[in-house]
Amino acid sequence: MEKKEVLDKIKSFYNFKSISEFARYLEVNSQNVRNWYARNNYNANLLIERCKEINPEFIITGKGEMLKTSTEQTETTPYTVPLVPISAQGGSFNDFVVSVKDSDCEKVISPVRQVDFALTVTGDSMAPEYPGGSQVLVRKVNERAFIEWGRVYVLDTCNGTVIKKLNPGRDDDEVLCVSVNPDYQPFNVKLSDVYGLYRVMMCMTLK
Repeated sequence: MEKKEVLDKIKSFYNFKSISEFARYLEVNSQNVRNWYARNNYNANLLIERCKEINPEFIITGKGEMLKTSTEQTETTPYTVPLVPISAQGGSFNDFVVSVKDSDCEKVISPVRQVDFALTVTGDSMAPEYPGGSQVLVRKVNERAFIEWGRVYVLDTCNGTVIKKLNPGRDDDEVLCVSVNPDYQPFNVKLSDVYGLYRVMMCMTLK
């Protein structure tokens, strides 16, 4: 099986409708994935790291079963993630940072896999897309490697935790945090003050 066929099958398994969606999941630029297709080759190590359900042998050789044998059992079991007892502030930062253990967290069922944990949103600066009381499912990313501008992230900083859209800042060490609600002004955060950056994969609103 050719490499681009392997890519198509993995893309189809995760139900990505476009190369851009596939690239966001892999946390690479979409042009990188287009180059993989054009060259009929790809970064196998990256695919193995990101696509946990896919058999590494299938990624490397294009042969054998595509899915790991444990995946069939996993698909029938609800996928749960920790609900961290810290709110992602929609308006401003908390004035403290709290260390949380997994054992301190209740579990919530996640409709999507490959997320690290859930957080509750407070405030109204990200409303109506991310209203107060909703829960966001997030996955940790490498803020020095790739940030997709205009997307929503949760930032864990020395001043607390905040959820915002990110745009380029005034220099390479800054990001501009933008609210959905136009009543809130944008502000800059230094990446050197960020302990962790988490891509928001989904928002769940309780009705």
